[in-house]
Amino acid sequence: MSETIYDKLNRIEAQVASGPEPETSLAYLQSVYRDAGVPLPVRMRAAIAAAPFEHPRLSISANVEGKDIGDRLERAIKRSLQVRAGTVIEGEAREVPQGPPVRLPVPAPKGGSGFRRRI
Repeated sequence: MSETIYDKLNRIEAQVASGPEPETSLAYLQSVYRDAGVPLPVRMRAAIAAAPFEHPRLSISANVEGKDIGDRLERAIKRSLQVRAGTVIEGEAREVPQGPPVRLPVPAPKGGSGFRRRI
């Protein structure tokens, strides 16, 4: 005779109750995805949720030579002000001659309301 759903649930609850409780949420997720008795989709979701906490992300780090970020910002502001003060465009304004306005032809409206029905 096959096992009923209640027998199976009782067996699962007994297995869960027999093991120690995980101390952290990460330990709980690890215990879920390592348990072969849990369905594969549930194990996969637990593994996906735990992955960012188990493996470090690759990132870029920069070493500043002991100087404060404020000092670097102040130097950058001074450099930008020097560039602004030093660039003056030499020249004079002159008027560009204008020709007569050009009239473009307006297409004649087609018959009907202008809407086309797609079938």
